[in-house]
Amino acid sequence: MTKIDTEFYHEKKVLLLGGFGFIGENLLKRLFWLHAKPSVVSRARKDEQDAYQHLDVDYFDPFEDFIKLGPYLRNADIVFNLISPSRQDVTRQHALSTLNFDILNFCVKEKINPILVHVGSRLQYSLESELPINEDAEMKPTTAYGLERVLSENHYRLFNEKGGLKTICLRVANLYGPSENLVNRKGLVNGLVYSALFGKMQINGDVNRLKDVLYVDDFIDALLLLIPEKSHYGEAFNVGSGDGIKMIDIARKVKDVFKYNQEIQVEGVARDDFSFYLDISKIKLREGLIKMKEGLEELEVKK
Repeated sequence: MTKIDTEFYHEKKVLLLGGFGFIGENLLKRLFWLHAKPSVVSRARKDEQDAYQHLDVDYFDPFEDFIKLGPYLRNADIVFNLISPSRQDVTRQHALSTLNFDILNFCVKEKINPILVHVGSRLQYSLESELPINEDAEMKPTTAYGLERVLSENHYRLFNEKGGLKTICLRVANLYGPSENLVNRKGLVNGLVYSALFGKMQINGDVNRLKDVLYVDDFIDALLLLIPEKSHYGEAFNVGSGDGIKMIDIARKVKDVFKYNQEIQVEGVARDDFSFYLDISKIKLREGLIKMKEGLEELEVKK
């Protein structure tokens, strides 16, 4: 993988909305290492930690108090909206796409031009897409979550074309990795890890369906590599491993690493009972990716 441009990020003012979630907490570590100047807006409060003692943090809900967000947007060089409501919370999913539109519109009206990163999802694609799924595949989501991600991405790309904003859109595979909120069981792999540690391991639906899983550090590397390149503005990129792995094989790897000594249960119907993996030739990620067993062992250390 290409080396990250450390000089580009030095002293950059980086705003993370929802910055204490799974992606945010891992991205913050890298931004500190790059000597960037991150700030976080979060609805949920974070326990005080030494790593965050010099971090600029403000606790409020941008959905409810957009005016308060204005000064942070004016001051930012890069903006990540990492707010990720529950997929079952359709109201907040729609509020998120509205917030994205308001941020873009604010930047145009205020004549400010930070780099704006949209973190989308594999669920934006049609379930009938040919595998591996490339960026030209049909956008035909079957969930409110995917629909709102498509809507937000369309706004980001429109404001790049018509408003000249520097936007980058990502369509992301299943991420996994160290998380202080493992108890929330967000994400396919982290959910299986939690089950192996504290409950029973269970797969719903077809055990042979394929999934594309990516270690969070590799995702952040890709993210940080994309941002400095001006040719990437206005573009959308798949970010995944580029490989499909069977659900049962993912579960077996988790079982092996976390010494789960019972049988993996197979029952019920999955909400995402389909196969997918992403074509990542546009982003060219394959070299140097963390193998799944290695990634799980890193998770084990921090469980």
